Amino acid sequence: MHYRNEKNEWEEIDNSLETLSDHGGSKIVNKHNDLKIEFPSRLSTQEDIHVSKDKYKISFK
Repeated sequence: MHYRNEKNEWEEIDNSLETLSDHGGSKIVNKHNDLKIEFPSRLSTQEDIHVSKDKYKISFK
């Protein structure tokens, strides 16, 4: 499966997950896709899960 990147070139989708440090905490994100999903490394009711594409973003708990 492929998606178009910001240069309008086709790239392979990679939904592998990686951990990133973020302002004293960490989050888990998918690697390469035009749809970005990120969630906290420890799920709780205090932090949101985010799904974004381009300038649009949905957050939920």
